[in-house]
Amino acid sequence: MFTLGLPWALGADFFMRNLLDGDPASNTLSWRWVAGLHTRGRAYAARTENIARYTQGRFNPKGLNERPQPLDEEMAHPLRPLAPYDALPEGEVALLLHLDDLNP
Repeated sequence: MFTLGLPWALGADFFMRNLLDGDPASNTLSWRWVAGLHTRGRAYAARTENIARYTQGRFNPKGLNERPQPLDEEMAHPLRPLAPYDALPEGEVALLLHLDDLNP
């Protein structure tokens, strides 16, 4: 998104609204990393060659900005309150564990 001159937050918002397993922290930090905000001076760029190679030639985009200028921001982000949590259940509660949960 940022290589098109659009705010990185638009992509983050789109993903959070459409991913079934979206995680706000991971999603936001990933979009900021791609834009170069957490790796000052280095932005992630999609490469035509990699897309073609890893899709076995099904996709071969043209005109990608393969050398984007990383974003830079000095502003402090305001704190936002967390969304309200679900009410605790009443009555008896069961916790289901399986072997995958027991692996550190």
